[in-house]
Amino acid sequence: MITALKKARKTLAEIRTALAVKRSKPIQDDSLPKTFAEFGQRFLKHRLPDSDSALHRWIDEKVDDLREHRGQKVCVIAPRGSAKTTRGTICHALYAAARQSESFILIISDTAGQAKDLLGNIRYEAEANEDLRKAYPGIAGPGPVWRDTDIQFPNGVMIGALGTGGKIRGRIKQCRPGLIIGDDLQNLDHITSEVKRVRSLKWLTQDVEYAGEPQTNFLLFGTALHRECIVCQLQTQAGWAGLLFRGI
Repeated sequence: MITALKKARKTLAEIRTALAVKRSKPIQDDSLPKTFAEFGQRFLKHRLPDSDSALHRWIDEKVDDLREHRGQKVCVIAPRGSAKTTRGTICHALYAAARQSESFILIISDTAGQAKDLLGNIRYEAEANEDLRKAYPGIAGPGPVWRDTDIQFPNGVMIGALGTGGKIRGRIKQCRPGLIIGDDLQNLDHITSEVKRVRSLKWLTQDVEYAGEPQTNFLLFGTALHRECIVCQLQTQAGWAGLLFRGI
């Protein structure tokens, strides 16, 4: 009886995953932007700075590369005020949702409140950006789920928001995230304590990494607040590609 119940639950989970993937097949339309850079310039120019820095060019290229090459783990150190959050998190998530290249995106930041703010910016564009809504009706919000911690667009793509150290297992009931974006996972309070630094890194390398699957892409952005902060330690961590941008 117990074995049969476990098999039934596993089958139900597989069906849910298949349905989520089916709803999120990448769209094909020759009139729409082919690259992330084109998407940003056409629909999100009001959010993106005019500067053409090495970091911005790298993000533009990496977003497209992540779509084609799965299973990457990339950690980027960049200074504050470099627009890494706007470009690499908010606009990136909108692009992936609009193109339906991901079924489930998870955004993580240092606190639950900060993660909710990032998701709130995404919700705002889906509700108020008329050009974006007309070009991509699949993300014209509100969708069937429209909370400050979780949203699901009309096209089925889901985005969740989580603070560092938060419980992640309950967030992956339907399908595992195909894209996990970490945006400034630590603040000054996190890095002042060795115990908190160790706990945060352990949470990332165990709970967060295990929440994905072999094809999941991880893209982390952060500032070097301490030599033992997460983004600094991941620069040399096995399985991770580390990059450092000293200025914008």
